[in-house]
Amino acid sequence: MDVAIEETFTWLFKQWLQCMHGKVPGTIITDMDVAMRNAIKNVFPNTCHRFFSWHITKHLVEHVPAMREADGDFPKDYYRWYNTGDIDECEMEWRRLCLKYKIDENDWLSKMWELRIHWVPAYWKGTFTAGMTSSQRSESMNAFFDGFVNQKTSLRDFVDQYEKALADRRRKETQEDFKSKIQRRQ
Repeated sequence: MDVAIEETFTWLFKQWLQCMHGKVPGTIITDMDVAMRNAIKNVFPNTCHRFFSWHITKHLVEHVPAMREADGDFPKDYYRWYNTGDIDECEMEWRRLCLKYKIDENDWLSKMWELRIHWVPAYWKGTFTAGMTSSQRSESMNAFFDGFVNQKTSLRDFVDQYEKALADRRRKETQEDFKSKIQRRQ
């Protein structure tokens, strides 16, 4: 892991915290980046850090060949485990899955089990996420900023572009509100 990247995330989160007058987020949902995870743990130790389910599914298909077998039992057993309602049931189903499919500590899925609090729904109970569990919201935000910022945008330009993006969003919403009111009257 690159220490400089972790330090950059730590700096960024501290700046964000300062801008938010010390108010920490209740939940943060990210990809599985180790440097970001460490920085979140350092700066926001009491914040629930979750992983986007899309990233897990993507890696699951890459690392667990049985997930690609549509006619096999593994996908069905996996989703039964993944969708369990509580932690005790989840852990019991995990042991069953490990025994049935001979999952050992060297398997990618077993390593992901160690990170289960970040991505397995049974461990999310009572955590507010505003319905954000996949990259759909992230992709929506990416689309929101398309045309306004890119990798080379400076922080100062980002703030300017962010304001332009918000103004554009407000203008479009106002137009849609107007259209909706006109259509209701007709």
